[in-house]
Amino acid sequence: MRINEVISPLKKFIATVNVKGSQTRTMIDAESASQARLLLGKMYGEKNVVSVNQIHLNEQRIVQPTASEVKHEPLVRWLTNKITSMSNRPHFTKQDVYTAIERYKTRQKRVNHELAMQQKLTLARKK
Repeated sequence: MRINEVISPLKKFIATVNVKGSQTRTMIDAESASQARLLLGKMYGEKNVVSVNQIHLNEQRIVQPTASEVKHEPLVRWLTNKITSMSNRPHFTKQDVYTAIERYKTRQKRVNHELAMQQKLTLARKK
């Protein structure tokens, strides 16, 4: 066994990072806080590193993901707006469907008539 396996020159850091919209805590070994931030920036993206704090050997603990109250507020606001917009959306009636079908038939008749006229013109030009 080597001495550097027992006595590590690296310090332990606990960091909070954003992962897929939620904040998660993780541990990393590095020489300094800036190096820990750089390593985490490469792993999770620079903008996703929220905080990096050094912990001492007597402060080590099991790291578990934590929910962020800050992240939940925009989600609740978005869901509220989505439900409101869905409930305020106009609902069509049978009369609306009937009117839409009649408009479709009328437009289809016009298109068919214009196509027939173009075909007659092309036949007349060929003669």
